[in-house]
Amino acid sequence: MTIPYWQTRRQDLLSLAAKTCPLYVYHEERLNEIFFDLLSLDSLRGLLYPLYANAHPEIIRKALDMGLGFLCTSRDEIKRVLGLCSEFDSERIVMWDDGSIHQESGPTLPLGRSLIVKDPIKSKSGPSALHDRDLYLFLESDTISESESWPGLNPKGFYVDEIGNHASSDDLDKMITLLTKASASFPEASDLILGNSKTVGLEFGETGVRGLGNYLESVHDACPQLALRLEVPLDLLSTIGALLVRVKEVKKNQGECHIRINTEINDSMHDQPPKAGCHILNLSKSHEEKASIIPTRGWKQDTLIVPDHIMHTSPIEKGDIVLIPDMGLCWTQDRLGERIRNGVPESYLSARRLCPVKI
Repeated sequence: MTIPYWQTRRQDLLSLAAKTCPLYVYHEERLNEIFFDLLSLDSLRGLLYPLYANAHPEIIRKALDMGLGFLCTSRDEIKRVLGLCSEFDSERIVMWDDGSIHQESGPTLPLGRSLIVKDPIKSKSGPSALHDRDLYLFLESDTISESESWPGLNPKGFYVDEIGNHASSDDLDKMITLLTKASASFPEASDLILGNSKTVGLEFGETGVRGLGNYLESVHDACPQLALRLEVPLDLLSTIGALLVRVKEVKKNQGECHIRINTEINDSMHDQPPKAGCHILNLSKSHEEKASIIPTRGWKQDTLIVPDHIMHTSPIEKGDIVLIPDMGLCWTQDRLGERIRNGVPESYLSARRLCPVKI
């Protein structure tokens, strides 16, 4: 649960909401923790930040400062990185083959050498765009059977999507079998990118980053010939953001309280809408300087649904400022500007500074 991260910054969040509300907020301290924890995993050679997940400039700067590579899916995403760092080494970019690489290359828009392709022969970008690039084959069950039609192909490595689908030990064995066959077909391949990884539901006794670390160790032990790089898990990235809203109306309805807020929340703004049992924070109500934590039953458009009995111990009133956590994902098409997301402003909550101490 990411509630403690927001609890400790209650006054800062209320100050932000007093100026602008609704407001998306991204938590630098939580972002630091995610990057540090993932970079500390012994089995990884590197991290790739998925720009399609949230291209807010401060988040990109943090990834640049910490030496991450970038997974890009469009020309606009690459422009955002290059616009923030003119001396950026474009070889840190891994690009999806979306059919526009050939047109986009050139001195005004340098691209990285790495390209993820599903079928090099049928690539929409054309043979010239693939020339002199490090290719990563997108591995699927039929990839290996088709590899005989790719004579002379020497990919740099492989890309496996949604390793969360291989969370059980049986599915992990299937993935390792696939990687073993791929390595036999392409013995020169030396890298493996694990993409869209999830940190929950892993059968290794623990969840979160530590559970993911155990999973990656299993992959590394089974395929030591492949250097592992990880796309930062989307479920972790979702925890860096929250949405601040103001309560407009509270109504009781058959054992529930319907709390209408000052913005609509729709699925295009958030990949995983809250489920029953998720929690929100009422920043305007506190206990021992901590915001009141309230379980919900989800939402409908501009209405949060809360069990009626909760209101007796954790009341919500018109005008209260409520925080909805796990709102860190923002798809590229939803970003209308550098700090505008679906018409709602954004803010970056900088990490607190430690006071210097003389010894």
